[in-house]
Amino acid sequence: MTPSHRAFTLVEVIVGLVLMASLVTSSLVALAGHRRSIWQSQQRLRAIAVAESLLTTWYETRGHVPVRDQAWVTGGLMWRTFPVANRPVCGLAMQIVRLEIWAIEPTAGTSQRPLVSVELLHDGMLR
Repeated sequence: MTPSHRAFTLVEVIVGLVLMASLVTSSLVALAGHRRSIWQSQQRLRAIAVAESLLTTWYETRGHVPVRDQAWVTGGLMWRTFPVANRPVCGLAMQIVRLEIWAIEPTAGTSQRPLVSVELLHDGMLR
């Protein structure tokens, strides 16, 4: 008697290759999503630092936040301010001003949202 040799059939080899390919594909998709979330987190941290710096500079030099203004900041970030609402606070007319920090997204077709958005009280008086 000759010993029987057990080999993989063509179907078993193809199924194994399909399973390995799906595993590699799902790993690459997960890695790309992870890298994207890291990039977004880094952008948000930069935007928070820019917002903090802008607010510090404005309050130290002007005493208030500029209303209806915008400008580009180093690194491809843009800030803008605009009034959101008028509300009385403790009997005083106050204006709510929103500061937003924006960045250009690396992938086209994604919905644009500000990286950072802060609402501040403004006394409404022009200075």
